[in-house]
Amino acid sequence: MPPSTALWFYPLAAFLFGINVGSFLNVCIYRMPRNCVTVNKPSRSFCPICRRHLRWYENQPLIGWLLLKGRCGGCKLKISPRYPIFELLTGILWALASQRFLQPDNLDFGAFFVAAIFISVVIVAAMIDYDLRILPNRLTIPGMILIPVGVWFFPAICPGIDLPDYANDLHQWLKGPISWWQSEFLTGIYLDSLKSLASLQGSPYQASAQGLAASLAGLCFGAAVIWGISSIGSIIFGRDVMGFGDVKYMGLLGAFVGVRGAALTILLACLLGCIGGLLYKFIDGRTEISSEAFQEDLGPSSQLLLRLFRKEPVALANGQTGYRFHGPAALFARILTGDSTIPFGPYLSIGALMVALYPKTMEHWILVWWPSLLAGGSQ
Repeated sequence: MPPSTALWFYPLAAFLFGINVGSFLNVCIYRMPRNCVTVNKPSRSFCPICRRHLRWYENQPLIGWLLLKGRCGGCKLKISPRYPIFELLTGILWALASQRFLQPDNLDFGAFFVAAIFISVVIVAAMIDYDLRILPNRLTIPGMILIPVGVWFFPAICPGIDLPDYANDLHQWLKGPISWWQSEFLTGIYLDSLKSLASLQGSPYQASAQGLAASLAGLCFGAAVIWGISSIGSIIFGRDVMGFGDVKYMGLLGAFVGVRGAALTILLACLLGCIGGLLYKFIDGRTEISSEAFQEDLGPSSQLLLRLFRKEPVALANGQTGYRFHGPAALFARILTGDSTIPFGPYLSIGALMVALYPKTMEHWILVWWPSLLAGGSQ
């Protein structure tokens, strides 16, 4: 294929495949955390309110929502625009991944395939965390295992590290903390594993060994940093400030982007979280309340206040029905129900995707452009 054709063919093909996968991701986002349904049962998509099955032409990516004019063909209730939005987003992200891994002079289809799966998992995990404040083990644990395996076979995913120097430096750095952690056994396993990989230096498996070491290091580093932040926050505030799902999820992300990428991901997530948290909490957040809680847990005045705002019926994770509030109503609903949590998973996801797709650009922005901007502003 001529290079000029490859420049547009692969992104276009990735986009078209991506929007179809995005339709399936919408199914996963709704069904995976809900006990009443599974990803493959029922086999056909349905309206979560009236349970009407969608016809084949109504379930086409992007087009189906437009044909239905954003409303269910049965109960006529509004269908959230998030469905076509995430189909479009998946297609765009797959196209961007193809631009990184499917260059005309270096077509790495294996790395692109792993990256596309990673992007899909990240989208599903981010939206489940946004909706329900959970990060399912069915996503995080397999991802922590399978991503390093993928990096071994396709090391272009994760920039490799110089194994002998890295193993020696890490051993020196861990000498002090080992006695405090009282984890000589686990740390020893990790160091021995690095030394085993270092023995492959100079062999045909050198690139795979370096990539795998970088992936495992990113996994451990990312999970450890989030665990440390969570532990310190719990001590300061006297309550859990972050679930252990975030720790495992950051391990998954770190396995794909490596140590430097994990550090950049966390920095970006904190920056985005500061901005998005305010918007989520005070402007564009939303809250779901079950019908039972609405009737029994809220007083008459609270019920009256919330009835004044626009709300829509939804199916909750436990199979119950409830109401979803948007905009300013969501703020009042959170105050009345005592729900002040803000999910961190979506911000980690955005940061990881930015680093995974544009590693050099993000590194320059965070380590060069941003400090220079701050230095110029302080003068």
